[in-house]
Amino acid sequence: MSNLADDAAQAAGQGVGDISNDVNKADQDVSNAPQDAERGVDNAARDVGNAEGDAQQFDQGADNSYDQGKNQG
Repeated sequence: MSNLADDAAQAAGQGVGDISNDVNKADQDVSNAPQDAERGVDNAARDVGNAEGDAQQFDQGADNSYDQGKNQG
C-alpha cells in the first residue's frame, strides 16, 4: 500500500513538472515571437532584394544581347 501512495505522489509531481515545463516553453515562445517576426520580415526583404537584383541582371543581359545582335546586323 505504501508504494501506491508514493507512486501516486510521484506521478502527480511529474505531471506538475511537465505542466511547468510546458508553461515555460510557451512563455519562451511568446517572448521570442517579436524577434522571430522581425527575422521573417528581414528574410523576406532580402529575398525581394535578391529577386530585384536578379531581374536587373536579366534585363541588362537582354539589353546587351540585343545590342550585340543589332551591331552584328
